[in-house]
Amino acid sequence: MNCVDRDDAVAYCGWRRRDNRLPSKAELLWAARGGEEARPFPWGTERPGTGRLNACGTECVDEVNRRGWEHEVGPMYREDDAWPLTAPRGAHPDGASRDGSYDLVGNVEEWTSDAFGSYFAKMGGSWGSSLLVELDDRLHGLGPASARNSLTGFRCARSG
Repeated sequence: MNCVDRDDAVAYCGWRRRDNRLPSKAELLWAARGGEEARPFPWGTERPGTGRLNACGTECVDEVNRRGWEHEVGPMYREDDAWPLTAPRGAHPDGASRDGSYDLVGNVEEWTSDAFGSYFAKMGGSWGSSLLVELDDRLHGLGPASARNSLTGFRCARSG
């Protein structure tokens, strides 16, 4: 789900199930890197491509230009991944992690439980990611809890 601010994401996770919450940055990193294997991507070592994630391919650049949005960098890969904005969950099965988690990089960057002052960490890159470094979950973006946009979403984690 995208276009949800952090507070609504927290509320949804708690509503869905009492022991649900937003995952921490460390939990998402562990899942995305294959635990102690510390792989560069959830699927392994191969470079990103259209079968592995929804990032900014040629379709994204075309859509951004059509809408008149600013996009200063070219596509991450020179192919069309069929989804100019967000893709349905699991649309890129070759990008699943070893435990079967989908979309840990690309599609939408995800809110985490980690706070840095009045800002919160977001991880994983999005459909608008053009640079490989944007997929590096060791790094993170920050946003105010009130931020809502098509690049940001969330997933819930279960405690215990």
